[in-house]
Amino acid sequence: QCHGGSSVLSFFLLPFTRALGIDVKYRGGYTFGPGHSPPTPHVTNSPETHQWLELTFLPSCHTVVADVFLNMINAPISAAYTDMMYPNGNLIIKTTSAPLTSTDVDYN
Repeated sequence: QCHGGSSVLSFFLLPFTRALGIDVKYRGGYTFGPGHSPPTPHVTNSPETHQWLELTFLPSCHTVVADVFLNMINAPISAAYTDMMYPNGNLIIKTTSAPLTSTDVDYN
C-alpha cells in the first residue's frame, strides 16, 4: 500500500508546507531495493510500481525521501536513488517545485 501511505502523508503535510518551509513532491517510479518481490530484470517507467514523497527543506534545499511503505521517513535522496529506487519523469501531484522566493535559499 505504498500509494495509500504516500497519499495520506501528503494529505497531512500539504496544508503546512508554506509554514514549515517544505516543498512536497509526490513521486512515482520503480524500486529495486529490499522488500520488493518479485524483482524484475529491468527498470520501467510505465507502469510505475511504487509511490513515495520527496521533501525539500527550505532554505537549505536539503531533500529527503519519505516512503512510509518501506519505513524510510528521512532517507537522503542520493542514497535512496542510488540504492533503492528510481523516479520516473512523469509529473504527478505536486511534482513541480514551488515558485522561488527571496527567502527560499540561504546563500551564506
